[in-house]
Amino acid sequence: MAAVRGDPDARFSLANERTFLAWARTSLAMIATGLVVGKLLHVGAEAVALALAGTLVVAGGTVGVWPYVAYRRADEALRSGRPLPRTPLPLLVALTLALAAVGGLALLLG
Repeated sequence: MAAVRGDPDARFSLANERTFLAWARTSLAMIATGLVVGKLLHVGAEAVALALAGTLVVAGGTVGVWPYVAYRRADEALRSGRPLPRTPLPLLVALTLALAAVGGLALLLG
């Protein structure tokens, strides 16, 4: 396949932008959930609730910034005809959600 120079097909650029926006929604959901956990859940294990809330807010903030870097890298790759770079974001979100599930279970059982 020949290298693409300049503007790539608009569909690829728009798909890249939609992916960035999906990560932004994920970030907002993680931050909002962390705030809810931190402010509303004070049943027994307050330290667990605060740890869970902090984890979600910090991870949400990370997921809010990191996708912009991934978006820019993907855009540059599209414009130069290089393969799209991989991102560890899905792993970060999966690990955070697994940790949140463990923390939520601890809150329920505590």
